[in-house]
Amino acid sequence: MKLIALIFVCIVGVTGCTSPSSDSTNTTSHSQADKTVPGIYTESDGLLLMDAEHTETTDLDLWERVLPGDSRYLAGSTNDEHLEFTGNNIGSGDPNAPLVYTFRISKGGTYQLFIRARKRLEGARKDLCNDCYVKIAGDFTSGNPKAALSALLTDTKLYGGDADGWGWAGSLDSEEADHTPAKYIFKAGETYTLTISGRSQRFNIDRIVLFHSDITRDWDHFINSPESQRVQ
Repeated sequence: MKLIALIFVCIVGVTGCTSPSSDSTNTTSHSQADKTVPGIYTESDGLLLMDAEHTETTDLDLWERVLPGDSRYLAGSTNDEHLEFTGNNIGSGDPNAPLVYTFRISKGGTYQLFIRARKRLEGARKDLCNDCYVKIAGDFTSGNPKAALSALLTDTKLYGGDADGWGWAGSLDSEEADHTPAKYIFKAGETYTLTISGRSQRFNIDRIVLFHSDITRDWDHFINSPESQRVQ
């Protein structure tokens, strides 16, 4: 009986020793799964730079990547490619084909949004092919008294750009944000989600910029600097 009890204790002991191995396997699987999750852009010193084609959205849907050699390609894009919206019509349409970008703020305060953009008119009026929809989710307030928080939280038209080269889209247009800058008061340590959806056909986007009110607006710096880092 003593021999049987001794064998039983040894078996239990060995089994117990193998339990951590099972936990380790689960941890490894979780780690591998995490690698498939897109990184979160991180603001640094009041500046956040994101290239439009580096969206978390895996299916671009009605957005098309435009590369060198394509007749629609416009030289000078920050990553030698840009996105063109191919849905709706050249005037407008409902929010379509949302692109998602997640970012984290370390320096709280007021930030302004600009998207480097081109309106590919092809002979159309200059006020066409020039806009998209934007909205941000997260814990923030409006940084512009002329733009209601509800307009910043929901799909709102953002327009601008240039017909002959790259320009900047930075003005909101809705009943609650009448031709006014897109400004947000973000909190330090918070994570936010920007969604850009198509509105007018042939609108092209290249780089997305959010910069703190302490930062001097410097287009060359915004264009030539590398993208903000991404973390898991």
